[in-house]
Amino acid sequence: MSAVSQITVLLKKLGSTYDDDSTDRWHHVRTIMILIGLATTLFLKNYVGEPLQCWPPAQWNDGWEAFAEAYCFVENTYFVPMNQSNLPAHHTREDQEMIYYQWVPFILLLMGLLFYVPRAIWKLFSFYTGLTLPEMMKSARTTGKTGAEGKGGPLAKALYREHTAVEKAGSIRYGSYLSNLYLFCKTLMLLNVFSQLLFINYWLGTAYTFWGLGIFWDMLHGRHWQESGHFPRVTYCDVTVRELGNVNNWTLQCVLMVNMFNEKIFIFMWFYFAFLLVITFFNWVIWLHRRLFGSVDFIKELVAQENFIPSTANVGKFKDRVLKNDGLLLIRMIDENAGRIFASEVARELWDLWDGESRERSSSGWVYPSNDSDYSDITPPSPQPVASSTPLKPFIPILIEGRSGKRLAHLEDELTPDSEWEDDATGPIGLHDSHFSEPDPPLADENH
Repeated sequence: MSAVSQITVLLKKLGSTYDDDSTDRWHHVRTIMILIGLATTLFLKNYVGEPLQCWPPAQWNDGWEAFAEAYCFVENTYFVPMNQSNLPAHHTREDQEMIYYQWVPFILLLMGLLFYVPRAIWKLFSFYTGLTLPEMMKSARTTGKTGAEGKGGPLAKALYREHTAVEKAGSIRYGSYLSNLYLFCKTLMLLNVFSQLLFINYWLGTAYTFWGLGIFWDMLHGRHWQESGHFPRVTYCDVTVRELGNVNNWTLQCVLMVNMFNEKIFIFMWFYFAFLLVITFFNWVIWLHRRLFGSVDFIKELVAQENFIPSTANVGKFKDRVLKNDGLLLIRMIDENAGRIFASEVARELWDLWDGESRERSSSGWVYPSNDSDYSDITPPSPQPVASSTPLKPFIPILIEGRSGKRLAHLEDELTPDSEWEDDATGPIGLHDSHFSEPDPPLADENH
């Protein structure tokens, strides 16, 4: 496979699976592609073309000139302003060397790798929720583009089934794990772009605190590289040559053409990172607010219809018992990537599934507790005396300890027609002890 084909395959893998928002894609898709493109351009310039050319002494042949240029590119060059008539002392030249231009392509690739770290953490650890996020989001986006109504039902049912399955599997994390992980990755994105801005200032060794603004200010006021020394085009290089047993030191003047590219690239990258820092910060604040506040209003807006507006209390129960913070995050991602209409259809279908199940439980006497601790307070309703001729079939609620936690079940117990409720409730459910006594022994056979 050729290098171009490998790069094409790599860029395709960087594409979004839409379990993110638009700001995330600026980090792990667009920025990485920009950095790879810039690094590839500089690789070609440095290692295929001619990154610098030097002015050798007249007695040197072409071989010596090629050797000197390769040596100067590897061993660094130093800048001396043109208004200085003399070169600096030998022991001070090393402190003035520019050490960055050979490493720019590698640094750009490293920057791209750091931009992908938060995304890699998200993809790795979101797997433990048991939810197939990429497939869900791709399906939602594909379905949402059609614009047809009633398409949110299948996805909502799939989400509800996965929610039920996840609740029963104790080894799978669900509740706030996914939303906390997403907010953590957002924080990593913010710290990454901020640290890369600081790194540019430190690595280039400039005197400006805000390097991009300083360079832009110099350009506006006509202060070029000859005075500032930022990305100089003309530099100097010391070459030591051994000729016929003699060691000669030569100082060559070189044109560092690659610095013309480096200057434009880093000015663009500084302002681009500054822009990315601003939008990432505001996006982080928005998601933090969504995580801590505003979830009830968002759900109510999605679920509400012309003839139905859910109460705040019921929306809170729906969020706490069914969606939770992780389910709410999925709904927000659907809203971000598939549109508000499709997100509303999914939310309403989930509401209808939960509401129908709640009504079935209520009709059978089942009370939905808010958490597992509430099961300890559940007691059956007080029994009422009935006529002895009426068959009585009470539902006896019992607690069953299973793998998924405590669950409430009903045991239908057929009582004999002559069963009676005792007012003093001597049994565990108000039945007389005689109803639980041992059966009478069989009558003895008179023939024996």
